Amino acid sequence: MEYQDKIELMQDIFKCIEEAVEIDSDDSEREDICKGLINMCEKVAKMPIRKKNREWTKVWREAKSEKGSFAFLTKELLISDKASYKNYLRMTETQFNFLLSFIKEDLRKQDTIMWSAISPAEKLSLTLRFLATGETFQSLNFHSKISKAAISGIIRMYVTLFGLD
Repeated sequence: MEYQDKIELMQDIFKCIEEAVEIDSDDSEREDICKGLINMCEKVAKMPIRKKNREWTKVWREAKSEKGSFAFLTKELLISDKASYKNYLRMTETQFNFLLSFIKEDLRKQDTIMWSAISPAEKLSLTLRFLATGETFQSLNFHSKISKAAISGIIRMYVTLFGLD
């Protein structure tokens, strides 16, 4: 039963209480009203309250594959402006791919029914951006469209992998 239904049932109970107080009759009628009130209260107590489902992902993150920073890197900078690509990641595409070739199999995750895994290339570019700029996880979250918790795990994994800690 929904929250609104519970409110309506509680309003009915309060109306019955008002009637019981106003009735100036024998005790048997009051007893019947009180039993009815008790039954209604028991119904309300047994009704489960459904919690609102949490969203799996924020709406603005859903377009990550088209509008995230990695999509920007691969679709825009890499094609049209290699110098800006190098400035953004602090390495060339060749250097990036060389580094990625060593680690990508160790870091590959499987896609699930619920969501697509973050690719090793995207993880590496995010880590390089973090190391190059020192941006906060919150800032990286907004431009990469990856959650702060995932970013934290990615950075921690790469720092350990490269022995930077």
